[in-house]
Amino acid sequence: MFYCRAFKKIRKEKKIAAAEVAKYLNKTRETISSWERGIYRPCDADIRIMAQFLNVSVDVISDLQERQTNDNYENSDLDIKDLDPNIAQKIKALHDYCSELQATNTGLMTEIYRFRLLMQNLPFVGYIKDHKLKYTNVNENFLNLFGGRYNKESIAGKSSSDLFDFKEYFPILELEHKVLQTKQRISNYQTYIPGTCKKRIGLLTITPILKEDKTLLRIVGTIEDITNYCADGERRKDLEEVINKLHTILWIGETADNDEDSFKYTFISDAILEIYGITRHDAFKDSKLWLKLVHHDDIEIVQSWMGSKEFPKKIKFKINHPEKGVRWISSEVFKMRENKFYGVIADITKEIEKASERYNIENS
Repeated sequence: MFYCRAFKKIRKEKKIAAAEVAKYLNKTRETISSWERGIYRPCDADIRIMAQFLNVSVDVISDLQERQTNDNYENSDLDIKDLDPNIAQKIKALHDYCSELQATNTGLMTEIYRFRLLMQNLPFVGYIKDHKLKYTNVNENFLNLFGGRYNKESIAGKSSSDLFDFKEYFPILELEHKVLQTKQRISNYQTYIPGTCKKRIGLLTITPILKEDKTLLRIVGTIEDITNYCADGERRKDLEEVINKLHTILWIGETADNDEDSFKYTFISDAILEIYGITRHDAFKDSKLWLKLVHHDDIEIVQSWMGSKEFPKKIKFKINHPEKGVRWISSEVFKMRENKFYGVIADITKEIEKASERYNIENS
């Protein structure tokens, strides 16, 4: 069971925005909101990751139990000088392994476990390597690069040169060596995804995992496929160019937790300057700036319309344009999802004037 109220209370006490949690888990803001309201329940893996993100025990936000670790191994000096060299070497190797295991059990094992969970749950190509840059763990998206030729066991212990074309992987290899030397994280580096013949573009992040004495234990790499995002970005630019040529405002916006006071625009077309006399920059800074232009005769009508919960909703009202004087506006708002909206706004002054002229002629 997930204690949604406890989670939300701790998150707010620590002044962590729900959007930060969503980004950390690669979830949507709406998903986190649905968890906090008890509409849906996160999986056990997500609960453990959230507990770690908030730096609290997992049993504070759920009925799950903390994972137990074994810290019984004592890292004492070995007296192996009188043993057979081959036996001594094996004992030394086992001793080093136990020392490493003890180090991981004091905190790093949790760190590696967290990365493994992230790798399996995120739509990224993910891998973990040791200090010699040999693979120790990969996720399913990594295996998919090879079309079923490998599994996790067959990749463990291999280097990238065993799996990929050297020229294709060389830029990533350089960055991995840089992380080994500097022990500093590299994030969002745009590169080609290995194994895709430069047909897929990804954002590479490499994170070092350090022991308590700051020696490097592992590096964790993730590559987010942004090929479609890049293509979508180009299509969006083309679409925005067309929309900006229209003499109608198209806008998209969102609220946080259905809080109307938190509404903000995510897109506004250029026609806002022509119709309202407001720049896009000013509208993004103050989403209610247009309200100051509403004609005093229509303020109550507009306020009542804004408070309506039924969608789509449409209204006609007058504004005091900074340069053109009194203008008639038609505005229609549509709801996409729980807290996302879009709308269309047009200047209908000419249509109103023509309708008024026809009415006067017919009644004269």
